[in-house]
Amino acid sequence: MLVDAVGQVAVRARRDADDRPEGIAPNGDVWTCCVRAQSMGNVRDHDYDFGSVWRSGKADQLRRSIKAGECYCPLANAAYTNMLTHAPTVTKVATRVARSRIRRAVAGRAA
Repeated sequence: MLVDAVGQVAVRARRDADDRPEGIAPNGDVWTCCVRAQSMGNVRDHDYDFGSVWRSGKADQLRRSIKAGECYCPLANAAYTNMLTHAPTVTKVATRVARSRIRRAVAGRAA
């Protein structure tokens, strides 16, 4: 169960991380993710003003898509090892799992 919970946290962490760009390609495209590889704009087209790209409608659209779960990150598994060796994260996950199980148990008794 801990691995599942860590996976859920990894997805949340990845979605939260999408408030920052994954990278800038050599041609100036700003990507939200190296896997998705969809440009939110090009710094060359915006007179090298990163903020202008960041605040563009295309950037907002891509962030909404990611937040809505319209893409799935195969790289999230790479975060598991780091998360499992980070005591604050393991504690947070264990607390969420325990609270979830308690809520389910209480809801089951009420039904």
